[in-house]
Amino acid sequence: MNTEQLRHLLPITRNINYMNTGWAGPSSTPVIKQVSETMELEALNGPASRKGLEFIRGILELGRQSVSDLLNCDSGEIWVT
Repeated sequence: MNTEQLRHLLPITRNINYMNTGWAGPSSTPVIKQVSETMELEALNGPASRKGLEFIRGILELGRQSVSDLLNCDSGEIWVT
């Protein structure tokens, strides 16, 4: 990914040079989309329902797998706390 591709994922950078990269930085377009979809599914199914829990477990596993691929380790070695 190059700088222009990264800037495209952060809507705030389309109009200004955003320099705050600390804890309160903006979310990227894919993150906003995933959070929105997750909230909609939780509203429809309930976050603690069978469907809701299966969905969240799937998201967690996808995250663990992505991190393990990045670190070249087994996903079982990654814990989300």
